[in-house]
Amino acid sequence: MTENKKNQESFEHGDSQNGVKSDVRLIVPPVDIQETAESYILRLDIPGADKKNISAQINDDTLSVSARVDSYFEKDTALFYDNSMPMEYRREFSLANDVDTTAVNALYDLGVLTLTLKKKQQCLPKEIEVM
Repeated sequence: MTENKKNQESFEHGDSQNGVKSDVRLIVPPVDIQETAESYILRLDIPGADKKNISAQINDDTLSVSARVDSYFEKDTALFYDNSMPMEYRREFSLANDVDTTAVNALYDLGVLTLTLKKKQQCLPKEIEVM
């Protein structure tokens, strides 16, 4: 499993999008990736997101994760000082050939999205009995 660098560069620059000033701060969430004998486990830091605003999708061999964190205030609220803006988290990964794309679990707790991607059965280690 590797990070998909193709689209990653544009995600890192939140000040503009396609040369146009954006009202959304784009953020590449930090990630930890653990490999076990049975699965890959990804933990992405996405603080402030509501579970309903998180999307994880697999398309071919690419895993895409995105989340939106809107302002805490109504659009027309008068603020004494406003240093916040809506944020969009985005990150993509190229999946290894041994990932079973039909066996993926997602859990969001305390600002951390945990994705568990099971490995295909035929790729798991097998014990061979010696006679």
